[in-house]
Amino acid sequence: MRYFPDLPKRGNGTLGTPGDDGFYRSFVGTLAAHPVFKFTGAGMTSSGWLARVAFAFAMLVAAFPAAALLTIMTSPFWSWVERVFAVEAYGHSGPSAWCYLVTYGVIVAFCGILWARRGRNN
Repeated sequence: MRYFPDLPKRGNGTLGTPGDDGFYRSFVGTLAAHPVFKFTGAGMTSSGWLARVAFAFAMLVAAFPAAALLTIMTSPFWSWVERVFAVEAYGHSGPSAWCYLVTYGVIVAFCGILWARRGRNN
């Protein structure tokens, strides 16, 4: 079984150069037509595992800047945690590293719950 069908040929028999939009359009179109990347109306097909893994990885990567921003935005909360529980949470240079990790974990858990509920509803 071939993984990628023949790419469409250009007028001169080539795919074009990397600077040519036709090259990228035909290559991306070929990838999008591959069964591994297929989606159906009710969700992904059974062969869409690569798309699920890619989406999960993208969620994890996108959670990094969101966690950093949310941790800084909730600095009053981290100051309160430091005062009440007597743990180093907010120093002179901002929240501690563990505060970022806790916020990242909360965001990833929230995204995971949303993703699981989405799969159940489809």
